[in-house]
Amino acid sequence: MTGFVAGIFPDIDLFFYYFVDASGSHRQFITHTPVFYLVIFTVIVIGLWLFKRRSWLIWPGVFLFGVMSHLLTDAILAQVMFFYPFTDNFYGLSDLAMVGFSEKLFFINFLVEGVFCFFFFYVLIWELTKTVKQRWIFTGVLGIVFLSGVTMLTYIDLHTYHTNFGFYYNDLDADGIPNFEDRDIDGDGELNIDDLDSDGDGESNPFEITTHAEGFVGVLYDPTNGGMAQIPARLGLVTNEDIVRRLYTLVGINLRDEFSVDYSLNASGYELTPQDSQFDRSKHNLQTWIEHRGLLETGEELKVGRYQLGDVLFFQSGYVAVTTSFDNKGQAMVLDVQKHRPALERYVTDVEQDEGSVVARGKLLSAAPLFEKQD
Repeated sequence: MTGFVAGIFPDIDLFFYYFVDASGSHRQFITHTPVFYLVIFTVIVIGLWLFKRRSWLIWPGVFLFGVMSHLLTDAILAQVMFFYPFTDNFYGLSDLAMVGFSEKLFFINFLVEGVFCFFFFYVLIWELTKTVKQRWIFTGVLGIVFLSGVTMLTYIDLHTYHTNFGFYYNDLDADGIPNFEDRDIDGDGELNIDDLDSDGDGESNPFEITTHAEGFVGVLYDPTNGGMAQIPARLGLVTNEDIVRRLYTLVGINLRDEFSVDYSLNASGYELTPQDSQFDRSKHNLQTWIEHRGLLETGEELKVGRYQLGDVLFFQSGYVAVTTSFDNKGQAMVLDVQKHRPALERYVTDVEQDEGSVVARGKLLSAAPLFEKQD
């Protein structure tokens, strides 16, 4: 029981994140670093040794093993500050950048966690049951649950977007600021939101919006709609509230950072503060930020303007979508994220039949890179 509790203990910092201050990543908290638990372990062991309670050493030992298993498992899919306080850099298996490997990390991560849980309940059954028959019955049920879980995990793995957490947590320009907090991740002196190629990989932001949008086609909608501490959405499922910020994060533009800077300069119009976990999920906040930047088209300007890749579209129903491609006739298509089915690309005109007309359009990306080779 001690080991099982310890295995989930580092996520205690999520309570602070969701109920106190969500302006940073919970993985930046000291409760998600090995040094925190190693110091506590050392102090307790010294105390038990001095007070001659050596038989109690098993308890801090098991607890340390449990929390370390959590941090090591976190490093499979995401990343951890393993060498804090010597460096704030994050490390994980996604750093290996092997072709096709990152797509398997989601499955590996949760399979490992499932094995840990299976082992815990297996030992619990054999400790608490009184007869051999009871043990085998409960063990059989546990086996069925485990296999069902693996089957469900396999299905979900095929219908989630496999985010590159290495890109999110790493420091592309080596300036000491992780990418998710760096407003200029490639260090070229141009803010990500104004840069034609935010991550400096040679592919323009509009082009990357298109390629990443293709990866979301077929992804399942998060049935909690961003609930359960946003865990399903963070793990690859999708919601309409998340699609804009996720697409832009993938090209190197972190909307939470952009919202926060704008909020510090002009808080008018924002319905949530940077400390709120929903700050960058709010469609109202999104529209307010775009309007503050002078990039929101409405009324006559909306009618005479034209669609571009990366445009954020606000519909009458409150629905939000991103322009992700055009057909050979120049008709705009968006990544359509609906509750009743997996995500897919649809024509703007078709979406308008369901969600009402487009009432505002955010022009966030420059189309210049698309025409740089033309006269």
